[in-house]
Formats: sequence, structure tokens, C-alpha cells
Amino acid sequence: MEILAHYFIGIDLPNHVKQSLNDVQRKFPTSFSYRQWTHKSDLHITLTFLGELDDKQLTYIEYYLNKLKKRPFFLTMDQLGIFGNHEKPRVLWAGLKHSHDLHEIYRQISSMLTQMEFSIDTRPYRPHITLAKKWNDPSNNLDSKQFEMMQKNVQSIATSFEVDTIHLFKIFPQQMPKYQKYRSFPLRG
Repeated sequence: MEILAHYFIGIDLPNHVKQSLNDVQRKFPTSFSYRQWTHKSDLHITLTFLGELDDKQLTYIEYYLNKLKKRPFFLTMDQLGIFGNHEKPRVLWAGLKHSHDLHEIYRQISSMLTQMEFSIDTRPYRPHITLAKKWNDPSNNLDSKQFEMMQKNVQSIATSFEVDTIHLFKIFPQQMPKYQKYRSFPLRG
């Protein structure tokens, strides 16, 4: 049985944003016990995870992504957050100010995938940039004072950037970095 590659649709970040986030990652104290810190080159915003795709599915997705109706828009990164248990959070992330444009492009992509009979995540879309995941030390809890200090650090580098292209990324789980742009789709209104 052939093993198919996994893909996701997402937004790559400009190099200056990746560098700022990488600088923040390096400032985290060792008490932030995560098994995986996201490689600087892999920092991104996921629009939707696709999973395994065959050549026919890839062709259809590329066709539809070329037809997206959206002008370039700006996003602002401005917060730090966690998913999961507050003492041993499974994901540490940088967040974005709410963007109608980002939610609209997500809605268009979800609609396209539904038409193609893909199963899509039904949870509300929570755009974020994963900085680290998989809490590593069961005997260690997140220090809330250190977390607050790091939140201020992220807020101090709040930055806006333009999104003018979305990408179909291919996942290489055994490599570092793990994600490669497979195809790019410029936004045009």
C-alpha cells in the first residue's frame, strides 16, 4: 500500500516576523518544558490541515485555490497564549488580532473543501502560530509569573505584516524543518 504525503493550507510568515518569534522562543526559561519547539523556518499560520492527498485530490485543490477571491490583507501578531491544561499546556502559541479577512479566506477554503467532500474540522477557527508543543515534564508546572512576563515580551514586538499569498505545504515529519511550500497561490480580488 502506497503511503501518501500529508499536506496543509497555510500562510507563511515574513522573515522578520519569524526572526522576532524565534528570538522570543530563545528567551523562554528552561522551566517551559516542551518536547518540540517549532523550527524558525516552520513558523506559519494554518488555514486547514488536509492530511493525506493523492494526485487527483491535489489537482482539484490547486484548481480551487487558484480561484480564491481575496485581496491581500494585513495581520497583526500581538499576544501569547496556550491550549490545554493551564499547569501543563500542550501548545504554546503567538496569537493574532481578529481579522475579518483571515476568517473570510478560511471560510472560502472550508466551503471549497466541503464541496470536494473533505472532512473538515468543525471546531471554531482559532488562528495562531505554534511556538512549542507537547509538555515534557509531568513533575513541572507552568510558572504563571514567568508566563505573564513572556506575554509582555510578545506584546512588545507586536507587528503587522501583509498576507499576499497562501501556500499548500507538504509535511516531512522526519526532517527539520518539517514543512515545504509545495505550491503558492497569490491573492487577488
